[in-house]
Order: sequence, then C-alpha cells, then structure tokens
Amino acid sequence: KFSLFSLVSMWRRWFSVSAAVAHAIGGLPLALGGEIPRIGLGTYLMKTGEAKAAVEHAIRAGYRHIDAASIYQNHQEVGSGIAAAINGGVVAREVLFVTSKLWMNSFHPSRVEEACRRALNELGLEYLDLYLLHWPVAWEHTTDPQHGDLVSPYGDILRPRGADGHYLVDTSITLSDTWAAMEGLVHKGLVKAIGVSNFEVEEIQGLLKTATIFPTVNQVESHVYWSQTRLRDWCHSNNIVFEAYAPLGSPDRNSGEASPIDDHAVQTVAKAHKKTPAQVLLRWGLQRDHVVIPKSKTPSRIEENFRIFDFALTDEEMILLDSLSLGPQQKRYFNPDFREGGRKVFNDEGREEL
Repeated sequence: KFSLFSLVSMWRRWFSVSAAVAHAIGGLPLALGGEIPRIGLGTYLMKTGEAKAAVEHAIRAGYRHIDAASIYQNHQEVGSGIAAAINGGVVAREVLFVTSKLWMNSFHPSRVEEACRRALNELGLEYLDLYLLHWPVAWEHTTDPQHGDLVSPYGDILRPRGADGHYLVDTSITLSDTWAAMEGLVHKGLVKAIGVSNFEVEEIQGLLKTATIFPTVNQVESHVYWSQTRLRDWCHSNNIVFEAYAPLGSPDRNSGEASPIDDHAVQTVAKAHKKTPAQVLLRWGLQRDHVVIPKSKTPSRIEENFRIFDFALTDEEMILLDSLSLGPQQKRYFNPDFREGGRKVFNDEGREEL
C-alpha cells in the first residue's frame, strides 16, 4: 500500500525523469497532436525470454518509444517489460509512446478492431499511441492448416499460402477500406494516431483520396545504404513523419553481406567523433529528421544506441554518408514476395536515385 505522500512523490519522480529525457532528445510533432520520440527500441526478432528484459532495460536507460507488431509474436513480453518499468516507478504510461502494427491477414474492415483489441490485451494497455498498417497488401484470413503452419494463439494462419506456394492475397479488400476501419479506432479512443509502414508515395496518395484522418507516420527501411531521400522529402512535405527501421542495416543479413556498420566511411567518421559506427548511423538519421528504431536485446548496446544526443555530424560528414546510397553498395534488405503471384512488394528495377 502507498500513502498519499508516497504516491505524489512517485508521480513527481516519474514526470521529472521523463521531462529530463524529453528535453534531452526532443520529439517530432504528429499531425493529430503530440510528439513521437526520435528514437525507439525495435522488438523485431526478439525471442521468448528476450523482449521483457530488453524493453524494461531500454525504458530505464531513457527510451520512451517502444516499437512492436503482432507478427513479432512477443506482445505479451513487450507488455511485461513496459509494466515492470511502470510498476517500478521508472516512468508513467502517459509519457511512453507505444506502437504496434496491423498484420495483413486482418485487413478486412470487419477484423481491424478485433485485431487492435487483441494487441492491447496482449500488451496490457488501454490504448496505443500509434497503430500502423504493416505492409501495403491485404491477405486472406483463414484458420485452415493446409494454408500454413505459423498459427496465432487465436488459430489464425499468419502466413497463408495457396497450393502454388504464393501468399493468399485478398483482392476484394482495398487499402482505403482498411484505412477507414483504422480511423474508427481513433474515434473509439483505442489508438491516438494511425499510420502506415512500407508504403510508397502512390499507395499513400491512394489513401488520401478518401481518408478523413491522414497518416501521421510512414515507417520504412532506411539507412545509409538505402536512404529513401525522395520518399522522406515527400513525407515531410505532406506532414508525415518519416520513421526508419533497420537504421543499422539488416539485423538478420547473410554472412559476408555488406553492412553499413562495417563500411569504411562510417568507421572513419566514428573514429573522428570517438563514437561507435552504430551511433554514427543513428545520428545520421536524426540529422535527416528521421525517427530511428534500432533493435537490440543486449543491455550495453541498448544504452550505446541511446547515447547519440551529445555530438553532431558535420555537413561534410553528412554529405559523405548520404553518398553511400548512390554507390555500388546501395541495398534494400527487406523486399518480401508478399504480393499476388509471388511478386515483391517493391519494384526497384532500374531505380538509381533514392
């Protein structure tokens, strides 16, 4: 039990620490109001037994932004990490920014709210700060095990495939219809803001034709090997926050595959500032007005990735790092065959300028 005095003291401590962190790292404004912290912890590929400790440690280290998704299948551990930090007096829920994403097998408008409520229940939260359409493709919803063996706790086949091995795309669902259901989540107070992930300009423009609430964020792959400058500029000109996942390169790249972390130019800049390559890559994103969401389960690296607000890259260094997207090392790590007939999500053939 807590006395009134102890409760008041705890709240003061919560908000004083949070205010200090917010002052140090700032945030980017969202179209619907409020701000999104400029760095968050990514939870992709965090296995059972990893996410809770990583999330709690990140919040204790100063992070106020946690990025999750239903397909990561670790919502409950992420939520446990958040709860541990809140119950431990580290932070109040109101100053945390929690994101999740709607998976493609729940894009039918009748399934959107159910999927969101499931996410909230798994995370142990009353609302999400941001909810994203995970990819710009709608899949069929099925519980038939002949279409796949990756099954959610609710019996849904998460990666449904047909007899030809391709994903089961539901062409009867339009992204605009799904978006209208997402808007309903805002009106019901289940989420504070909605956005998209892995969307190109044309796909966002399609949403804008009928949207009553515009996307506030577009979360996409972006790093020095794949800067996506044109997409970023378009997003900024339309009041959409540009959020970068994989800002250090792919966390599950193949052995021997080129990585920004190992790039000579990146390492040279890091030595000049007495920082690590990871810190330089994240700082590069911040100075381009990206929100960055590095993923790590290692406490020391979680802390290291957060220590990027005490130095700045010079104009010359920014130009050097920008140029890496135009060289032979230019690379998109994530381009799955999610579209109808096994087509890739992105058509990068002949693409030279980013």
